[in-house]
Amino acid sequence: MPARDTISYNELISGIAQFGNIDDAIGILLDTPSPNSATWTSILTGYVNRNRPWEGLRFFNEMHSNDAQMDEFSFSIILSGIAGLSALTWGMLTHCCTINALIDMYSKCGHVTNAESMFRSLPRKNLVTWNAMLSGYAHNGDSTKVIQLFKQLITQRDLEPDCVTFLNVFVGCSHNETSLQWVYLYFESMINDYGIKPTVEHCCCLIRLMGRGGETRRAGRLIYELGFGSCGVVWKALLGACGGCKDLKVAMVAAAKLIELEGYSDYVYVMMSNIFAYHQKWGEMSVMRKLMRDQRVIKETACSWIEMENVV
Repeated sequence: MPARDTISYNELISGIAQFGNIDDAIGILLDTPSPNSATWTSILTGYVNRNRPWEGLRFFNEMHSNDAQMDEFSFSIILSGIAGLSALTWGMLTHCCTINALIDMYSKCGHVTNAESMFRSLPRKNLVTWNAMLSGYAHNGDSTKVIQLFKQLITQRDLEPDCVTFLNVFVGCSHNETSLQWVYLYFESMINDYGIKPTVEHCCCLIRLMGRGGETRRAGRLIYELGFGSCGVVWKALLGACGGCKDLKVAMVAAAKLIELEGYSDYVYVMMSNIFAYHQKWGEMSVMRKLMRDQRVIKETACSWIEMENVV
């Protein structure tokens, strides 16, 4: 093989699967660096084209269980196999997966109305569907709808929110002036009512919310209360929160912990330099700027990509 990359492996897997040697193709898949949707779809295509749809269904289920990347071609192939089997139950399950993926896609592209239409079109919704819609609202900054949908979810008899649900709620709360008291109530409910153990992601999101409310000291205590004192990413989140509210004392603690855990980084230099400048600590700021020059740290200019009339 001239180049041992994902593209070369995909071509090899596709060729072997087309000739019916699917077990060999799967063996190569296991050795493929960074398999993508095309890698998995080649195996699916081999099963369906060789009239082995039941094995294709099992493989598709394995893909879904392993959170493998899937695209429109993956769903097209498996739906073709299901049609040949007249397997309605499998078809309905795949339809649900497709709807969830479409909700996620429309939301990420900013077409929340289309995502809502897909959400409402499902007569029965699983937790993944609810979380996809919550995520769509959260990442488009509509915290009001996040809370409204969350309140609907907790009234469902056969469903309970999970860690992803609450993460979406916290992200949604970060987009407006949601009272910290409400955030704390949701957090306590997550732990006490649903028995969900907070993750690093929950902690970082809460830190950002608390920083916006000026409660950085309480955020620092929260890190230890949740057992994340040795995790650099939470101290980075706290330093960022201090940058927003210009809390110098807590920022110095967060920076020291971050340096202790991960060493000096561009982020520490830039954040501390800005906070020192805000408090007119010119000597400390000069030290930071000198360190930045010595380490050749450059503040990169922000850049965004948007699509207008199908042109990026």
